[in-house]
Amino acid sequence: MHINLFMRRIIPFLVIAVALLMASCNDNDSNTDDTVQPAGNIQQELKDQIKKYPDSILLRETLIQNYRDSGDYDAAIAEAKTTITKDSLNGVLWEHLFWLYYEDQDTANAIASLEKAVSLNSDPQYYVTLGSVYAQTKNPSALIIAAKLAAEPTGAYKKESLFIPALYYSKIGEGEKAIPLFDQSLEVEYTYLDAYREESICLYNMGRYQDAIKKLEKATSVKSDYTVAYYWLGRCYEKLNDKKQAIDNYQSAIQIDPDYDEAKDALKKINN
Repeated sequence: MHINLFMRRIIPFLVIAVALLMASCNDNDSNTDDTVQPAGNIQQELKDQIKKYPDSILLRETLIQNYRDSGDYDAAIAEAKTTITKDSLNGVLWEHLFWLYYEDQDTANAIASLEKAVSLNSDPQYYVTLGSVYAQTKNPSALIIAAKLAAEPTGAYKKESLFIPALYYSKIGEGEKAIPLFDQSLEVEYTYLDAYREESICLYNMGRYQDAIKKLEKATSVKSDYTVAYYWLGRCYEKLNDKKQAIDNYQSAIQIDPDYDEAKDALKKINN
């Protein structure tokens, strides 16, 4: 999914994994095979290490990340929940569980996990993520979160306090309310790609394709390899019956990201 909203990844597991594997190698001096081990072997090693050190949150987090990287979200979520029983008041662990549910498209459990994280840790970034998810799911609580961010004394979250209600109004179909707020968030930070993207989508849904194109072109001037912008440019040009421009932009998106399935599907469809 090329929304890429709120993409704070779980933790820097790589350092942990490297340390773990080095320890494992020291425990197994007879193993001289330098080939990369299958995921299942690594997972078993991690489980063995956890048996030795059952209170190690870092080992458990590494196993969770390994499950996640291999696409086994059921196992990752189960292990995350087990880890939380070891430290249930750790807001970071609940945030990790949120991302696992979110990536697995289980929105209800994702929100419940993040709400728990917020109740344990007042980090404003948690509120940014929660407010954005509320907005995506058309939950008016997004407006309450936005007001809380706007009241931050440092003013560090001003753009988000404007973006979140804009996203909410866009999702509930009140584009005329959303557009000025998106613009205000871009006045705070003109490189705010989330705002460019979501305002363009809002304009597209309102049938204002030329306005959406202008906004998307601005986004590509800020970030020349912004794949989502090229994809939506393609969609806008399709609506304007400009097949060549649509194809060119879909191809640009795919050239930058060969795994961009939406762009590949759109290109296949327009060429048929």
